[in-house]
Amino acid sequence: MSVLAEFRDQVGRTPDVVALEFGDLALTYRELDERTNRLANHLVSSGAGAESVIAISLPRGVEMVVALLGVLKSGAAYLPLDPAYPEERIRFISQDARPAQVLTELPDDSASPITDPRAEVHPLHPAYVIYTSGSTGTPKGVVGLHGGLQTRLRWFDQRFPDQRTARAGAKTSLNFLDSITELFSAWLHGGTVVLADQRQAANPFELAALVEQAKIERLTVVPSLLAALLSPRLSGKLVTCTFWMSSGERLTPATAAAFARQLPGARLHNFYGTSEVSADSLWAPVTADDVPIGTPVDGTEVRLLDAALQPVPDDVVGELYVAGAGLARGYLRRSALTAERFVADPAGEPGARMYRTGDLAVRRADGVFEYRGRTDEQVKIRGFRVELGEVAAALRSHPDVEMAAATVEGSLLIGHVAPAGDPDELREHVARQLPAHMVPAQVRVRSSLPLTPSGKLDRMKLKDQNRSSG
Repeated sequence: MSVLAEFRDQVGRTPDVVALEFGDLALTYRELDERTNRLANHLVSSGAGAESVIAISLPRGVEMVVALLGVLKSGAAYLPLDPAYPEERIRFISQDARPAQVLTELPDDSASPITDPRAEVHPLHPAYVIYTSGSTGTPKGVVGLHGGLQTRLRWFDQRFPDQRTARAGAKTSLNFLDSITELFSAWLHGGTVVLADQRQAANPFELAALVEQAKIERLTVVPSLLAALLSPRLSGKLVTCTFWMSSGERLTPATAAAFARQLPGARLHNFYGTSEVSADSLWAPVTADDVPIGTPVDGTEVRLLDAALQPVPDDVVGELYVAGAGLARGYLRRSALTAERFVADPAGEPGARMYRTGDLAVRRADGVFEYRGRTDEQVKIRGFRVELGEVAAALRSHPDVEMAAATVEGSLLIGHVAPAGDPDELREHVARQLPAHMVPAQVRVRSSLPLTPSGKLDRMKLKDQNRSSG
């Protein structure tokens, strides 16, 4: 049964239960169902359906959620276009994805019927197109499937039955798949979703106040935000939230230890995954003494391989490959890149694929995986995935810059350019092209950047230069 069919059945069981809270507004399951059905029927009448893409460019609020569910009910895939993104990035994504429609406001669909359009949704139909940072300087659109979402939500339901009706906080941007699991993990069982506004989603003080006021019981956060929430000033506001999911970047032992001290009655779980594999592939319960990325979720197979695609023994570092029901179709109109990252699975059935994550890990003797870093230039900063090559490409587009690179120092993104440029002007130049989390905290101007004999950037020498200049 599809996620949409399960939601339809839940509406029939709990029509008058509140499905969504946002500030002083509340929608029951019946009201949410009727509003999203009207939008879905409007979209269907305009030609939306399986294999079409509808962009959503709405601020956080009830209309954003109605748009998301309405697009899915029409059978189309949703494409998030964050209104806070620079115009240049929105323009690129729009031109690359070519959505059939862009929802910047909800249409007047009062004439549309409130019955569910019951659009045909197959597990292999696209559910979303989410753009991630591109290593070549070009963002890439991940085409994720309904079957992957179904598998992820079904696993969560079966693994954590006590969370079916918990009051779930929803603070994640639509640009990340945690947003849809925040919603549907509650909606499939009659739970209530408390939606954070833009300020609450980004500010730990505002978010802690929302948890306290709305009595939120479950929350998904990136580790850097979790660390901020665990300050003594804020942790006292979090006592109602007893189920925490950490996702999006590396969870450190220090944060896990702080969680155990500040919230001794709560549970913390570490999740590992990407948009290419329907958000989550591995998970683990976390203690102050053990912070792994865990074991595979149901329907997912994780392989640890060497450069020859051969399995590595326990306690030996290898690259993570993910196979199973969660795999995306690939990258939108990027067949070469799809073939490079979604490769044949030597251990699977004929035609089976696996996703090459670029992450390094070890598998312990107990079968639990631990993260060991990246094989390429991709990094995560404050939970956001950043390709350093895309940042460098934006810096190189300035007329004063001939060479550019990007590195990470601690939790800061640093830009390096040569032979000239004003650092503040260069940061503003990047900000006009890329989201805020991809704008370097500093830009360092050099006469030249170190190169290897083959003409490539010598990152080791650049790191040494940073060390000597610091």
